Amino acid sequence: MNFLFLLSLIFQAPAFAAAPPQPTGAEEVIGRQAPSTLQEKERERKAAQAAAERKAVEGDRVAFAQVLADPDNIDLNYRYARTQIAAGDVKGAAATLERILMVDPSLHRVRLLYALALYRLDNLNEAKRELDALSALSLPPKLAAELSDLSNLITKRLRSTHVDVMIGAGFDYDSNRSATPGSEQLLFADNFIALTPVNPVTEDTAMIGLGTVRVTHDAGTQNGHEVFGGFGWYRAEQTVHDNLDLQVFSIDHGWILKFGRNTLTPKVNWDHVYLSEEKFLERPAISLRYDRRLSDRLGLDFEMKLADDIYFRTSGVPRAEERSGRQWDFALGLGYVLSPAARVHGGYTLTGKNVEDKSFEYNAFDRHSVNTSLSYLLGKGMFLLVSGIMDIDRYDARDPMIGVKVRDDLTYRARLTFGTPLGFIHKHFKDFTFTQSYEYYRAESNITNYAYDNNKLSSLVTYKWGW
Repeated sequence: MNFLFLLSLIFQAPAFAAAPPQPTGAEEVIGRQAPSTLQEKERERKAAQAAAERKAVEGDRVAFAQVLADPDNIDLNYRYARTQIAAGDVKGAAATLERILMVDPSLHRVRLLYALALYRLDNLNEAKRELDALSALSLPPKLAAELSDLSNLITKRLRSTHVDVMIGAGFDYDSNRSATPGSEQLLFADNFIALTPVNPVTEDTAMIGLGTVRVTHDAGTQNGHEVFGGFGWYRAEQTVHDNLDLQVFSIDHGWILKFGRNTLTPKVNWDHVYLSEEKFLERPAISLRYDRRLSDRLGLDFEMKLADDIYFRTSGVPRAEERSGRQWDFALGLGYVLSPAARVHGGYTLTGKNVEDKSFEYNAFDRHSVNTSLSYLLGKGMFLLVSGIMDIDRYDARDPMIGVKVRDDLTYRARLTFGTPLGFIHKHFKDFTFTQSYEYYRAESNITNYAYDNNKLSSLVTYKWGW
């Protein structure tokens, strides 16, 4: 049997040289998930912004019963207002602060917090009026700095066009960057072949760079419709596996249409992915997202997306073009605000991937995906993001170069991210954010070529500004 197999390889060697076996999985994972890297960084940016806004009202908690016991204690009322804002009762806090100012209008810190409450309530003109009254006064340096920060936020919000920029640099470590099968064997023509060399180097490190620009314009309608556009760039320069050097460019444009509790977001985007300086994938896509606020705490979201995956042959992946085809996604999710500092979200996504050439249907699949995430603001501008996803993939046909089995995969991904502002080092670093992430990925498959796991550590420092 072994002799016949070797003889078969000898006679078919020229054909296999022209069309080498499928990669073990690294390029495939990159093709599916590279564009989502910038989306993960955008979620981290939003979490950092929410944590920074919450930091402004942190302090000792005061119960309403304490205020009733000593209603004329201005300091106690002030601390109670901060407690109300931290608990999400911004309207109640504004009333508390207004009552204090009626008693003593000269309390500058109370007026500043009142302006912040008005800002959170989107009463921007009133908030600006309160800040203008403070600007003419001689204030302590710390209070003056807080006033300047809030004034800049209000000025930005009052503009019809906003621009946000973020740049970052960091470091990645992967325990199995090459997606080498855990069995250290490849299935080829229904025969197992040991990897060469034995115990290959799978771990790798990379230097990371990224940048995003986001422009949002208020359309000037009564409902508050907005138009937006953006550009993103991501690059990972590998230390060992240079063939997996990754670069992603992404552009998008869309509208945010608001109708009371309902929001529609039609969007078009185009992702460009490069592997080892060679064009690997273009992904033009259109999507429509619907968000419905069911209550103050509960929200529903639904999204439809259609993408055209255009793969290009590279020196490292000569059969990449076989994967070209359309992919559609239907995603349904529910989000719930557990507290002003915590939000949980869960969802289900149904995906279908087709290929242009029906002779390559072993690259077409259907996917069922379940995901969950938790965002938690830890205080002092720090935040924690926890997420998990499970995918079940069913492929349409067998790959004749591998064997008679039709591929079935079950994959898991868990990610934990901690972030903190760097203002504690020096005030000039207040716009810098450090994030540390750990991710575990496991792929189980009925074909050993695609069964592996990977541990990933990522450290990143970002700087953001806007106008």
